[in-house]
Amino acid sequence: MYVFENSDDIYQIIFYASDNCTGKLDRNALKVIIEKMEVPMTDEQLNTIMKQNADESGRINYSTFNEIFDALLKENNILE
Repeated sequence: MYVFENSDDIYQIIFYASDNCTGKLDRNALKVIIEKMEVPMTDEQLNTIMKQNADESGRINYSTFNEIFDALLKENNILE
């Protein structure tokens, strides 16, 4: 288990994934980011993203998630 895998601090999670070590996030870390950013994403949508993009360890590259996340924000008029 990675250090911030179960953290509820979004900034620690993002920093750890994007600037350190693995560059990957597990489902729990992604769920925290989604909740903290108040993005309208259902568990079903998150499960689909994980099924399509996660590696054998059950983690998704931060850069891949960031692209999906940005598209979702734009789609919901949260990010312009």
